[in-house]
Amino acid sequence: KYLPCASPSPSPSSFSRIKDKRAPGDVPDPPPQGEIPDEGKPFSDRIAYFCPELSSLKPAMRTALRSLTRKLPTMAEKKLFYPFIVEPFQEDYTGHLAWSTLGNLILRVSSLHAETHNFGFTYMQTHHRGWVLSRLVLELDHLPLSGERYQLGTWVNRIYRHFTDRLYVVTDPNGEPFGYGTSTWALIDYETRQPVNLETLPDGGFHQALLDEDVPIDGPSRARVQETEPVLRHTAAYTDLDINGHFNSIRYIDLLLNTFDKDWHDTHTVHRIEMAYGLEAYAGQQLRVYRHTLSDDRVAFEVRRP
Repeated sequence: KYLPCASPSPSPSSFSRIKDKRAPGDVPDPPPQGEIPDEGKPFSDRIAYFCPELSSLKPAMRTALRSLTRKLPTMAEKKLFYPFIVEPFQEDYTGHLAWSTLGNLILRVSSLHAETHNFGFTYMQTHHRGWVLSRLVLELDHLPLSGERYQLGTWVNRIYRHFTDRLYVVTDPNGEPFGYGTSTWALIDYETRQPVNLETLPDGGFHQALLDEDVPIDGPSRARVQETEPVLRHTAAYTDLDINGHFNSIRYIDLLLNTFDKDWHDTHTVHRIEMAYGLEAYAGQQLRVYRHTLSDDRVAFEVRRP
């Protein structure tokens, strides 16, 4: 099941942070490819060897344990880690995990975590509501290479009226972080098309899933794009659309990266991406990408539609 994400056009505050690449000899060789058992599942689903089997308990105890597990998630459960490996065709031409692949996996673990805590796609669909991505910030020291294992950790950090903040950490298999992320979401009522007050949800909402832990990166910033001529035009087509029929939120990252040619990518590496979403775009609409250089390592973009 996928977390529904309305995918509007980024505002002028969307930008990428860039940095000169290291010499080729500084890039470590990728580890041998292999498979990870239960890849994509949270570690908490697979660490069960210290837990008693429910079948070995008396019926009353089994019922109490199941009820306690459902209602009282532990600190470890509030922050879940999902293991992955950079598979073939998930990389860019340099052999590193593609930004668009990372973005899609970020949305995927957000959905998995929300489902675990009963405020994901399944629950919200029954109440005719859906989650909408408003902002996304990703900052990484490096992107993992083909065949390399890594983990995506996620948790919900804050609820404030119509928005909630979800945070991320990207680590190696030993838990050493090399990237972080933040995102802001709104819950939309399908019937009224208005945002829902998250502080007044029935059954206490998902306050029990909150974890008071921050990430060591700057939050979203603002930038103004003053260019009048687009550097790229793109007509939204079939493969651009998400489950809601909107231009996919992560496809915007591809558009921005495609404004630079291969020679530029040969000598630069993107380390930080910020996205701020406004209005949705639909199939057949032409998107125009405007680019403005702010400094040696910051470039601002704006995607406009007619």
